[in-house]
Order: sequence, then structure tokens, then C-alpha cells
Amino acid sequence: MQSSGDSHSDQPAPRQGDPALPLVLCIDPLFDRFALATRRLGEHWRLGWADSPELMATWFRTHQPAAVVFFFLDPGPRSLQLVQAVRAKTRAPILVHLAREEHAFRVSLQLAVDDIAVGPLSFPALDERLHQLVFPLHS
Repeated sequence: MQSSGDSHSDQPAPRQGDPALPLVLCIDPLFDRFALATRRLGEHWRLGWADSPELMATWFRTHQPAAVVFFFLDPGPRSLQLVQAVRAKTRAPILVHLAREEHAFRVSLQLAVDDIAVGPLSFPALDERLHQLVFPLHS
């Protein structure tokens, strides 16, 4: 007998790392934030992490992400070059998360990104934004 909290499906829920989940590549210098994102978003997304152009290039040689998320505290020239390099490699949606509002206008003018988030962003809000970018017809 199943309890009310059990699933009635014979299929197990997808788990982080399941190849059936859409891959989201996170470009972030802070692995701790990525680890937390993996725990919070792993039910819907398979997450990859890169903190350098070399690791990012490796991901693009071996995978085709459904979306790319950049986390920037202060988007300097190197950060903007990374976004441009990703845009040249993929047509996947790009979301840029910025710490401060004053950078948003400059980033939006200089880069072909699909979404910009500013300030604190909860994982449920990030999940919703990713769904809107990756599955726009279902949102």
C-alpha cells in the first residue's frame, strides 16, 4: 500500500546527472554556489560547472547545454569576453546574473544575452527563469 506521499508512477523521478534532464552550464568562480544550485535545482536540471575559459571550452566540446548561466559580481572585460565566446559557440539561451543594478544596462548593450537577473535570486526564481528560457512555449 502506498502512502499519500508516494508517487503513483512506476518511473523513478530523474536525478541530478540523469542524461534525460536538460543540461545547464553554470559559469561561476564560486563552486560552493554551484554545489548549492545542484542540490536545489537537480530535480529539473542537470548542472555543469566551469570557472575558467579552458573548462568552459571542454564542456562545449563534449556537450550541448540547453542553457548557460553566468554569475558575475563585477562584470569586467574578461567576463564580457567569456559571454561573447559562449554566444559564438551556441544558440542556447544565456542568463547573466549580476550582483548590482548599475552593471545591467552596460551588459545588456554589449552582449547578446537572453535574460539578465540583478541582485539576490532565489533558486525557485532561477528555476522559473530557466524554464521560461528553455521551454518558452510551455511557460
